[in-house]
Amino acid sequence: MTILLGYFLTFSYIFLVMGLTALGVKCFRVDKEISRKMIHVGVSFSFFIIYYFFGNTWHACIPPFIFIILNYISYKKGLFQVMERSGKEETPGTVYYAFSMFLLALISLVKEDFLCAFGIGFFCMSLGDGIAPIIGEKISSYRFSNGKTIAGSSCMFIVSTLVAIFFCYLHGYPIYISLVCLIGIASMILEWLGTKGLDNLLVPIGVSLISYGGMLMYGIIV
Repeated sequence: MTILLGYFLTFSYIFLVMGLTALGVKCFRVDKEISRKMIHVGVSFSFFIIYYFFGNTWHACIPPFIFIILNYISYKKGLFQVMERSGKEETPGTVYYAFSMFLLALISLVKEDFLCAFGIGFFCMSLGDGIAPIIGEKISSYRFSNGKTIAGSSCMFIVSTLVAIFFCYLHGYPIYISLVCLIGIASMILEWLGTKGLDNLLVPIGVSLISYGGMLMYGIIV
């Protein structure tokens, strides 16, 4: 019963976020790019539902695997218009988003002590990459040739550092300023390198691996 409730709440929450965002676009004329980022951030909190009900079991891999398929269909056929870019700007970023979560869930299934690093990498992507472009557009600053801005990259660093602190605290791990700052810098660099939706692969996977390696080096996990 607990497993079924977990599936029900996970999918209900995700589709609720998408539905409310679509309503905001239709009724309140929310900007399309803002609506995409709202989903980008909002959907990520399904992570806590999944791991509360499923823990490190294969069930945690099922929701992201299903959304790899659904997001690919949406990318090709426009199934979920509210989260897709249009025209030449269209990228498979939403597919990468789900794939990253699926891959990191698989690693956590094999190595249970990877879960903290998984959370850090995934939320650096969802929160950092969700908020940074908005800040980058709102605050005037130098823009690089790839479209990234100093303001957006700085936001990515700050949010990612705070994410690392939160997950270390959540898991009862000691918080080393040098480690969380390293994670913030790595996240910022990977997001800067990620174009055409690739940041949804580079940030979660790269930051998770760097976080896990750092925890091993600092003796936080053994």
